[in-house]
Amino acid sequence: MPPCPPRLLCFFLLTAAAAQAAVIPDNYTPENNGLLFGETSGDFYNYAPCVMLDDDGSAHAWYCANEASGDVTDCVAYRHGLKQDGVWHWSPRQDVLNHGAQGEWDSRHVCDPDVVRGNFTYNGRNYRYLMAYLGCTSNDNSANSTGLAVANSPAGPWLKTTAINPLLNFNADFPGYNGDPWLWGYGQATLVNLDKNARILIFFTGVKSDTGQRVEEWDLSNLNAPVLLFSSNLNNSGTAQLDSPVPDYLSNASVAYDAARARFLMLCDTHPWDNSIEPTNIPTTSRLHALKDIPGVTPGSVFQSLNYTWKILHDLDPVTTGFPRNHNTAIVRDPFGWLPDGDTIETIYTTSITSNVWVDTLWSYRLRRHAFPIPVNTAALTSDEFLAYALINGPINKIPATNGTLTHLPSTSLSNGSLSMTFTPARAGFTYEVQRSNDLQTWTTLQSLTGPALPTNATAAPVTILSPTSVNETPRQFLRLKITPPRE
Repeated sequence: MPPCPPRLLCFFLLTAAAAQAAVIPDNYTPENNGLLFGETSGDFYNYAPCVMLDDDGSAHAWYCANEASGDVTDCVAYRHGLKQDGVWHWSPRQDVLNHGAQGEWDSRHVCDPDVVRGNFTYNGRNYRYLMAYLGCTSNDNSANSTGLAVANSPAGPWLKTTAINPLLNFNADFPGYNGDPWLWGYGQATLVNLDKNARILIFFTGVKSDTGQRVEEWDLSNLNAPVLLFSSNLNNSGTAQLDSPVPDYLSNASVAYDAARARFLMLCDTHPWDNSIEPTNIPTTSRLHALKDIPGVTPGSVFQSLNYTWKILHDLDPVTTGFPRNHNTAIVRDPFGWLPDGDTIETIYTTSITSNVWVDTLWSYRLRRHAFPIPVNTAALTSDEFLAYALINGPINKIPATNGTLTHLPSTSLSNGSLSMTFTPARAGFTYEVQRSNDLQTWTTLQSLTGPALPTNATAAPVTILSPTSVNETPRQFLRLKITPPRE
């Protein structure tokens, strides 16, 4: 859509009443400049998150952490999140899944959790939450497998489905494996509940995949008798390596279903990695991709054909984040692994410092957030709809109809003898230019700004732009706001 036509904007912007603020318990800690949380003393790491935005606006975070300071033994930790005045606050850490006993398939580590809600039965009892997690017996990151656990509360207690674990069984597919050659195994699973019941897509890093990543569809309604419905390599067509257009080797993907746009989103490692300084085992960049689903059929049908191509959307790289390593990522999703309503794709990623001492980099692993804007087809909007979308906070499907009124438009006023304009740059990636003229013929840009990318449910704040010339010096002045949407 072309930029909004010039106009003198001189009306007050309509504001909505704020929702009742959440009551934050005293032991919850606020996020700090994008850092979610983390231990403030001792040697600990936090990585490989799964973050769920719940129906009531709260959040749940599961992630991998070490059990004790200085000890590299992975467990699954959990925190509950509440939001107040645009800032998330997180509960104290609670360890909800630990490694198995000696001789069990997950006796060394459990990590890489991913959780969805649904309807699952195990040993005759019904459960609402399903977790996939990586387990292993090795010390060198080899021969990983993936199992399941169930619970009726996000915080647990979590019960491992030992009757079928591990569901993705490396040792069953490679019997007698002795570590030579080194094989990573099956893990880093991400789940999408296609029917919001028990039909689950499982994406996982796997040595049997030519592309590095596999996708399987399972009926997990009865976890004592899971049914594999479909299994395939995940096509890497449309992906690219950092230094060439060659399709990338896929690994460590987080996947979400974007129902509003009938597409799947994938955030994953990008290769090659930096081998010049530690850590050399994690990427500098994680990349966000999109894949259109087949319209008019059941979600996920696109994966049953290898004739599909991903589209590269954004990079989480050192330029974007300010950190040299950006790895083990997650797309913030709803309880079923779907993208929440909104105009941004919110991501959680793990950062690391670089050092000549590898273990020092490990203790620096922390979780941070970044939001990418979702372009809207502004060409399909009327002029009134476009202005409402550009200037009123909220997802496009929840913006109230203006019905030709002007109450949502910016306001102009005199302040200390100078003309000013106040408006809300509500859309990430949109360009907002305040322009001034003395004759309505020639316009000069006073200030140009870009709408900020904000976390889910956050709102942009109003801004005021002041004319540098007072009305005493130049009595005849006009201000207008030019709005340009981003390109897809």
